[in-house]
Formats: sequence, C-alpha cells, structure tokens
Amino acid sequence: MINRENYEIWFIDYFDGKLSPEQTAELLLFLEENGDLKLEFDSFSNITLPEQDVKFENKMSLKKKCCWRRKF
Repeated sequence: MINRENYEIWFIDYFDGKLSPEQTAELLLFLEENGDLKLEFDSFSNITLPEQDVKFENKMSLKKKCCWRRKF
C-alpha cells in the first residue's frame, strides 16, 4: 500500500515499468489525493541517463589463479 513514507519507491517502480496495472491505479489514485506530490512525480519522468558502451579490455587480469586442484 502506497503512503507518504514509501511513495518514492513507487515512483521509481512506475517509471521502471515494475508496477502491475492494479498498483499503477493505486499510485494514480494516491497522486490525486496527494496533489502536492504530483510535481515530484512528474520530475521523475525527466530523469534519463545516457547509454554508455563500456568495455574493459583486460578482463583476464581480473581472474584469480586457483590454488587448489581437484583429486578424483
């Protein structure tokens, strides 16, 4: 149940597409009843992060050498 203590996570889940249709309806009703939070809700939709193509060229240097051997 959404309330003034947990509404931020509901906002995030909404914009991440994680809410069910029932939860979305509950969120929208909450916003109607708490108009002062509507501006904050709308500000979440303006947040975007640019996609980055990050590659680490030396992945093998991250692997640790194993110090044991299996005995069968």
